Amino acid sequence: MDQLLMDISETTNRTLKCTIGKRVEVQVEQLQREKSDLTKDNEKQRETLKSLQKENAELKTEMNGAQLTDNDPAIADLSDPTRPLSLGEKFSDLYDNEWTDAMEEMTDIISDETKVIKLLLEIVCDAYKFCLYRADRFMDKINRTLSGFSEELSSSETMPKVINQTNKDYRKRLADFAKEAKRDANIKVGTKTEAYMKRCVFVCWLMTVQDPKVCISMKPPEIFDEDLYKPYTKKGKRLDYVVWPVLHLHKGGPILGKGVAQGKP
Repeated sequence: MDQLLMDISETTNRTLKCTIGKRVEVQVEQLQREKSDLTKDNEKQRETLKSLQKENAELKTEMNGAQLTDNDPAIADLSDPTRPLSLGEKFSDLYDNEWTDAMEEMTDIISDETKVIKLLLEIVCDAYKFCLYRADRFMDKINRTLSGFSEELSSSETMPKVINQTNKDYRKRLADFAKEAKRDANIKVGTKTEAYMKRCVFVCWLMTVQDPKVCISMKPPEIFDEDLYKPYTKKGKRLDYVVWPVLHLHKGGPILGKGVAQGKP
């Protein structure tokens, strides 16, 4: 009897140990799986955090760059052909190239060089005023058009229509100005002078659709200010007449390009 009780007790103990052992093994395996899952989750979270930190750093860099380029034209996006410094270069090239060609052509028609200079100055100033007035109306029209597209704005069909309309409007403005300038000049305009007119409108159009607008000075001082003007053929304390206007980043803003003027004693 005692032996039987001992056998039963031993069997029961083995059974309990086996059962408990299996339960422990199951729990250990479960804990290991949970630990593995937590480790994987932690790795994913670390990767996500790294990715977010990288994106945040990139966004900060872009924002800082955008602020710098907005506030300082000297460090603007060099890939942008309409950045202020690029427009300053275009305006300077206009004087060096098309103005020079038109000057040579016009002096064959008008013997008085001073009159030709003043006529060419009037053309660029009129082109700027022409574009200034029409650019405001043009941009209002474009903004109204774009605001009506909402989600369609990025569609492949919508944007080409806007771009085509932009090009058509620009070509129309160019043709309108050429007609007005020829009529006002009251003389036969040669091909080089007409090319000068068109280039004036092109550059001035790019200047006037900026925000803020790149502008030119149309009211020169009486004193020859060498910070504003380079001498044409004569230096002097006083300014005789302007040959080429000063270019400003915006109205009352820093100079993008010096003008050219004739000095006198």
